[in-house]
Amino acid sequence: MHPYGVWSLVPPIIVLALGYSTRQVYIPLLAGIFSGAYIAAHGALISGLLLGTERIVEQFELAHLFGDRPLLDGWNILIGIFFIQLGTILKLIHASGGAKAYHRWVEKRLSSPRMIECGSLLLSLCLFIDDYFSALTVGSVMSMLTDKYRIARAKLAFLVDALASPLAMICPVSSWVAAVVGFLKEGGVELHGGENIVIHGSPYIAYLSILPYVSYSWLIFFGVWFIVLRKISYGCMAKRERVCQATGDVHGGLINHKTRSQITSSSPITVDSRIADFIAPIVILTVSIFLGIIYSGYVAGTPFNMVEAMRNASAAKGLVYGGTSALIWIVSFILVRGRLTPHQIGRCTIEGLQLMAPSILVLILAWSFGAVVRDDLQTGSYIAQSCAQNIPHMVIPFVFFLVSFVIAFSLGTSWGAAAILFPIGIQMIVNLPEYQSTELTLEMILPMLAPSLAAVLSGAVAGDHVSPISDTTIMSSTSTAMDHHDHVRTQVDYAWPVISTCALSYLLYGFFYESKLSMPWLLSLCICWSLLAVIYTWMHRREQLTPPNSSD
Repeated sequence: MHPYGVWSLVPPIIVLALGYSTRQVYIPLLAGIFSGAYIAAHGALISGLLLGTERIVEQFELAHLFGDRPLLDGWNILIGIFFIQLGTILKLIHASGGAKAYHRWVEKRLSSPRMIECGSLLLSLCLFIDDYFSALTVGSVMSMLTDKYRIARAKLAFLVDALASPLAMICPVSSWVAAVVGFLKEGGVELHGGENIVIHGSPYIAYLSILPYVSYSWLIFFGVWFIVLRKISYGCMAKRERVCQATGDVHGGLINHKTRSQITSSSPITVDSRIADFIAPIVILTVSIFLGIIYSGYVAGTPFNMVEAMRNASAAKGLVYGGTSALIWIVSFILVRGRLTPHQIGRCTIEGLQLMAPSILVLILAWSFGAVVRDDLQTGSYIAQSCAQNIPHMVIPFVFFLVSFVIAFSLGTSWGAAAILFPIGIQMIVNLPEYQSTELTLEMILPMLAPSLAAVLSGAVAGDHVSPISDTTIMSSTSTAMDHHDHVRTQVDYAWPVISTCALSYLLYGFFYESKLSMPWLLSLCICWSLLAVIYTWMHRREQLTPPNSSD
């Protein structure tokens, strides 16, 4: 008998309802934390307040910063440090003139609208390290070029937003590594044991195993390149593009658009900067993080083995090792080249902290809520007991995708959705009848666990992509000086075919898996890639046959 029964579902419902009604993320998550703590305290108000506060304070891991616990033994505190490092590096690239240098370099080599759009996508590929990094940099760097070639700001905002989070999620050296591995650890996936261990295995290896099943990332990546290369245009986006090409108004005739504003550092930008000021920091950061992750898994006194190092790696330690090393090298590079003064570098550090503080706070609250629903209310266990016998195995990934999409759309945060559903999903899978009679290892449970958690991530990014309160959506519209509501409206037309085919991919995966076909994830992806191309082509041709209409 579950200790809280249906009451364990109340906090997630409160979070969803408040997220939808308030269009905020902080208030719903706080309400979810304290309502869950109140239920766990059996209605005792003071005990509930103390429990909720305790869960939030735990996630800050202050004992690792001010207490007697080693800093490197923490997890959340290391992720916060890395985010500050990342924000600082982003500001340094802008302040040193690196972004401006890239703009000049691209302008000399690309000479058509389609090439400029391809350049935007390639830049997103280079900035896979973080979705905020990508959204803020690509939009601000490319907007002057797209204006010159009469590419509508709505199109640029879509290209920026479409690849920011999906690429960061499937790249094994990115800020998403830390978040997802953290959710796996919180859900009970541990290599060397722990209090709440549910599955024996490396969280980092589990993360790598999930990546092939993250259909939304693979579909949107294919879709956005297909749109650019085939010059697909329809819906509200087509109207914006027609006006822009005819009149040069990059806002597509939108009357109340925002004034031009770029996301740059307030520190002075060096005029004589070179392309090296842009490329070197990104290469240094990427290589440093990769080496940092490997180093974090290396066991001293044993022969070096790349596979074992990756298996034992700590994503949080690796990111901080890499971020610290990269920051030292990048600052040295900037100082040697005389791009910024020490005072300006210090100012960039403060701006980087200000930039990343909201995302750090969201992650802390999301982790706190995840701890309440997992440890105190055992919501996942209740759902597993209620639904495991009633939901066919083949539709479990599909159901997780839909639920995750609704949560992310309502809250405007993909991490929040993942934090809610990862502990629920893990508990639900391990409570399936076939896994009850033995001690679970990662290899044993992956065929069902990987697609289910990948569906959570896909739904989270898909819902975040079309949510008007999403942080990356807001950043994309801001960095391109695009009216935010118009950005959401124009990109929804392009996003819904990807969302629909993504949902279908999880249904197909379940069917192919039950049919014992080899590589069911690849087979379902190939079918959905083909279907997505057909949908985009049909929508484009229908637009060409429809008489232009000036109304929105």
